[in-house]
Amino acid sequence: MLWGCRMTIIVTESFGELTEAMLVAFETELGVKLPDVYRRFLLQHNGGKIKPNIFDFIDPYAAFGKDRSLIHNLVGIHPTKFETFAKLLAVYRGRLPVRFLPIAFDPFGNLICLSLSGDDRDAVYFWDHELEANEDEDPETMPNTYVIADNFQAFLDGLYDGR
Repeated sequence: MLWGCRMTIIVTESFGELTEAMLVAFETELGVKLPDVYRRFLLQHNGGKIKPNIFDFIDPYAAFGKDRSLIHNLVGIHPTKFETFAKLLAVYRGRLPVRFLPIAFDPFGNLICLSLSGDDRDAVYFWDHELEANEDEDPETMPNTYVIADNFQAFLDGLYDGR
């Protein structure tokens, strides 16, 4: 079991070994230290496919006030793969709230993001691309982000499979 998770977390197809020095360099580039649980997770797994991979999130527009999705891939640190922080940050710059770091994505083009600052630091969000800000709108004020968990550990604890 991973850090007290209720279920065994299995990660496959990772981006290979991630060293502390590589992670510190990434944090320096970001200008922020990542939350400890997420740092340990990255050092152990460095992206890839995760099982279980289904999660619920609070969605005030859904019939029962919540919805669900699944993780297609976790983001990692690697110089040539698409699912890397550098590439996702470049693609989504100006489209996400500035405090958000995309840490995973679902099969439908939506992101799972970690808040790196503010009152909600460490919280994990679902970012719905279909409701994202237009070029003339501020992504900080858009109603397209939904809370999944208060922190990364709670996010992992909430994952489940479809059985």
